[in-house]
Amino acid sequence: MVILTAVIIASVSFLSSSQKKARDAKRRGDLKAVQNNFEQYYMENFVYPEVCTSGETVVLGQQSFRIPFDPHNLGDYQYQGSCSPTGYCLCAKLETGKGGNSQDINCTFASNGGYFCVENLQ
Repeated sequence: MVILTAVIIASVSFLSSSQKKARDAKRRGDLKAVQNNFEQYYMENFVYPEVCTSGETVVLGQQSFRIPFDPHNLGDYQYQGSCSPTGYCLCAKLETGKGGNSQDINCTFASNGGYFCVENLQ
């Protein structure tokens, strides 16, 4: 019985860890997609969109894109940032607490931080 309990606890822990890693990968992908869309918007309009809130839509020529919601969508796990016509910084807090490129939501870039951020390239 003790061995079975240990195996179940290890399995649940592994599953939970895998889910966190998967959500962190989704966060990175979401923010890279937003960055690509913001840069395309800049190339067409010579300004960045001022939309930074999840769920808001940005019109890009004949198309539009929506700022995605965080895959966990609870508490601290929201996409956060600042956007202006001259630049942007968007960040996601990583559930694993490591492997990010920033120490905070202000695009303070550092290796192995607890946040993943993207900022304007222009």
